[in-house]
Amino acid sequence: MKRFGSLSLLTLTAALTACGVGPVDLTGPTLTLSASFKTVNTGTTVTFTANANDPSGVDRVEFYKGTTLIATDTTAPYTTSATYTAADNGTQTITAKAYDNGNNVSTASETVTVNISTAKPAASVTASASTLINAGSVTFTATATDDIGVTKVEFYDNGKLIATDTTAPYSASAAYTVTDNGVHTIMVKAYDADGNVGEASTTVTIAVDSTAPTVSLVPSATTIVSAGTVTFDVKATDNTGVTKVEFYDNGKLIATDTAAPYSASAAYAFADNGTHAIMVKAYDASGNVGEASATVTVAIADANEPNDSVAAATTLTVGTPIKGAIAAQGRDHDYFKFTAAAGEMLKLTVRSVSVDAASTLDPYVMILMPDGVTVLEKDDDSGNGMESEIRFNAPVAGTYTAVVTSFDIHDSPTATDDRATNTYQIDLTRR
Repeated sequence: MKRFGSLSLLTLTAALTACGVGPVDLTGPTLTLSASFKTVNTGTTVTFTANANDPSGVDRVEFYKGTTLIATDTTAPYTTSATYTAADNGTQTITAKAYDNGNNVSTASETVTVNISTAKPAASVTASASTLINAGSVTFTATATDDIGVTKVEFYDNGKLIATDTTAPYSASAAYTVTDNGVHTIMVKAYDADGNVGEASTTVTIAVDSTAPTVSLVPSATTIVSAGTVTFDVKATDNTGVTKVEFYDNGKLIATDTAAPYSASAAYAFADNGTHAIMVKAYDASGNVGEASATVTVAIADANEPNDSVAAATTLTVGTPIKGAIAAQGRDHDYFKFTAAAGEMLKLTVRSVSVDAASTLDPYVMILMPDGVTVLEKDDDSGNGMESEIRFNAPVAGTYTAVVTSFDIHDSPTATDDRATNTYQIDLTRR
């Protein structure tokens, strides 16, 4: 092979060709480089695209930020990306190097101007109350402005994130009770699209009252021996005011009163016999509760009460005896009503000791005509011993009334006889 001295490229190529080596590729790929953004005003990612072509094929494209290799791409389209922040403000250059399969290289560069704002949003915050003495909620309102726009505002209570708002007007609220008493530092952080953060703060003092109301309870009666109503009167006071008083009977809420004087009532009948634990709960605006209690004993001897008038008479049917008592009130009269056909032959019996050996009643009974006034029959002791019995034929069809009391009450207009042991059984039969 011939030796060559200092030859031009064309001379060298011609010489190599003459020697049978063939043409040698010493030309790098054609290369251009473009950026998706020429100017960056907010924190964002810029994509750089290299357009590289070569007859022998492109082996790879390398991307450099300054002198630092940041990416290599071996497949078209050849791309890389770079993210810029305010720290990159100024002119930034990305260089691409395209290599062909003969390791020839071409170079292209692209510059972008980074001008990202470093200004923090201006922020302020106010609270709907600077001091809270009753349990409740406080609303926090923030104002935030920025040259490129606010993306979100975060609300912190003593360093704890409690809310995030992304739309103006920016606000949040927090509920406080006595357990939160103390000074709360409320801070807001306003963010813009470049990640700049503006802050503002205020304080709220939570001083929720922890003193429960003072309560007393007085029932109108502590023992009930006849069907009726008991009234419960309550006195409740508090340093911040009473909001409501609840009344409970054996654990069941029966009434709520929101204005003084606080009171409620309950009606009791035979079915309510027993001990009733009455409790009242007085609440203040902070949710503190004061309690008081009393006991009411219901001991009604007569299941038919109140049947103390013609209008309130208990229905009596043939063949079905009913138990009762002349008790609970000084001059008790029990009324029973029944329907009879004209001429119907009936017998009315009022028994005491024969059905209850402990009974102390000497019964007296009357039968009233359907007008409810006229006495058809009356009896004191036509039955067994002192017991009463009336045999009669109904003179007309209609509703009759039987009246039962004690002989002492009947015999004297001022006598009283209200012993709980004045029990009896009334029975209507045909004869």
